[in-house]
Formats: sequence, structure tokens, C-alpha cells
Amino acid sequence: MQNLKYIIASIITVTFFVACDKYDIQGFFVSPSKERVNERFEQSMAYNEQHQNDTLITTNQEEYLFYTAADVHVKTTAEHLAKYIDIAKSDEKSLFTTILGDITDQKKGLFIAHDTIENHKDNSIVRVLAGNHDIYFDQWSEYYELFGSSTYYFVVKTPTASDLFIALDSSCGSLGKKQMDWLQQILEEKRPQHRHCIIMTHTHFFDRDMSQFPTGNFSVEETAMLTNLFTKNNVNLVISGHDHHNETYNFNGVQYLVLDDIQDLDPEPTYFVVDVKKDTITFERTLLK
Repeated sequence: MQNLKYIIASIITVTFFVACDKYDIQGFFVSPSKERVNERFEQSMAYNEQHQNDTLITTNQEEYLFYTAADVHVKTTAEHLAKYIDIAKSDEKSLFTTILGDITDQKKGLFIAHDTIENHKDNSIVRVLAGNHDIYFDQWSEYYELFGSSTYYFVVKTPTASDLFIALDSSCGSLGKKQMDWLQQILEEKRPQHRHCIIMTHTHFFDRDMSQFPTGNFSVEETAMLTNLFTKNNVNLVISGHDHHNETYNFNGVQYLVLDDIQDLDPEPTYFVVDVKKDTITFERTLLK
């Protein structure tokens, strides 16, 4: 038994040094950005102030689609990301495309992802937010430089209605006090003005194990607070990723959609097409071909 412990310890040590450029081992257990969630929020708000024109998307369609995917995990290639953007932008009914975090899991992967998006999106709208892997290696500064805010809202205005979309930074398994206060204010002040409300974030809320390590999970208390807030303010749909496994829930009157992944290593990557209509919001899981 003692020898087995030494063997396991040796394997872990070797893995750490071999993989240190690919995986932030410390970040799996103690997020270096956990205490900086408020700082990231403040930077996001500053970015939003400078880009207020990004808060409105108008359309002459009464019904519209948007595409959503998560967990791209760009390494040295971004083939699935490029294909996903190409498919979404070619759909005339699609207003915008979203990528809900874990854009990369390695150093400098954010630059590859950013270049891929810019080279493929043409004039289409692509909205992104940060996942836990995106802030590993202390990459928040790179994310902010390339993509800007990870906490924001925008409105889709149709000829007869408007819908509210809210993006949240859950990259360290907590919104933090400042972002939580902001979310509550946005829901209380703006939600009544709109037909539908959709929340987008990376980390999902119904964790059943520690598969994503301690830094990637919401606490039970914060999950309870958020789900109650969503129900109280008539949120229609909450979309997240993180677990690379598709699931849907209906909890206290709110629909929750957990996406799987589109990383290049996945032989069956999938994304979702969300159909927004007058009285309903539906979604369809689609294989990236």
C-alpha cells in the first residue's frame, strides 16, 4: 500500500511538470481569480460604458433564431469553431451567435480563437463570455483585451416586442457580490419591460458531483439564491455549458439548458439553435457536420 502511494504521488508530480503549459493544475483546486471576481466585474462594467451601442439588436422579423455553443477548448486548431461560425452566419433567420465560455484551455489559445472568430464571422454578430478555463494561467487580461466584457446585457427588438438577454461571468463558480447586485437590479428594473428574458453563462447550476473540480462549481447557497431570483423575475431560459454533457431541466417555472461541447477532439460536437417566437422559446440540438 505504501509503495502504491509513492507511485501515485510520482505520477501526479510528473503529470504536473509535463502538463504545466497545457493545464493550470493549481487552478483546478484553488482558483487564483476567485477573490478577483469583483475586479473582473468592474472592468466589464467599464467596457460596457464605452460600448453602449452594443446593447441593441434590431430585426424586422417577428420570430428569430440564434445559435449557441460552449466549451470550444481551442488548443492549436479551431476547426470546429470556424465551422460553427460559418454555419451560424449563413442562416438568414439567425440574428446572432453565442459562445458560452471555455473558449480555450491552454496558454495563447484565446488569440487563436479570436483570430478564428474575426476571420469567419464577416458582418455577423458573435457574443462571447468567459469560462473557468479562460481565466486559468491568469488569462483574464488577455480575454479582456481580445473580447472585452464578460458581464453584460443586450436587447433584441422586433417590430412588436423586445427580449432581454443577460450574460454572466461565472468563470470561477461564483458571481461575487457586485455582479449579483447588478443582476438583481437589471432583472428588477428591465425585465418587466420585455417579452422574454434569457440568461447566458458558462457554469451550470445543478452540479451533482465534483467532476469539474472545486473551482468550477456554484455553492448550494448561491445556486438557491440565483434560481429563486430567476423564478421571481420570470426568466424564461437559462443556458450554460461547462460539463460537456447536454441536459435540460424545468425548475420552479424556469427552463434550464446545459450544452455539450464543440471542441476539435470531440468526434460528435453539437450546438443548439434557439427559436424565439411570440409565446414560446424552443431549442434544437444539432450535430456539427
